[in-house]
Amino acid sequence: MIVVASDALRKKGAVYGKKFTMKYVEPRNGIPHPCTGKSVTIKVIDQCPGCPSIMDLSRESFKIIAKPIAGIISIDYKKGNDCLKWKKPDHQTIKINCDASWTSESRWAAIAAVVRDCTGK
Repeated sequence: MIVVASDALRKKGAVYGKKFTMKYVEPRNGIPHPCTGKSVTIKVIDQCPGCPSIMDLSRESFKIIAKPIAGIISIDYKKGNDCLKWKKPDHQTIKINCDASWTSESRWAAIAAVVRDCTGK
């Protein structure tokens, strides 16, 4: 779940890679009942120069909180999400956490993975 941030939010790259939890607040274009009642945790991956809104969500993340026909909506968001903390897997299993990033300016990409067993090793 990804998003690009407007110039007002991006603060010279300080929000890149940061996660936010957001939920629908109200429609902005008169579409009746576009809210799904869910929230979504997203990651800021790039800037959106000239965006009329604070954030421009990916289609996948937008569909979680509102019907796509809504187009532009008002959101409430907060930094971080406690549910993203590592949780111990079941006995005799491993857990793989991975993440990737890419910057349009340098065209560099990176991927990382962490593998842990049920003891955290």
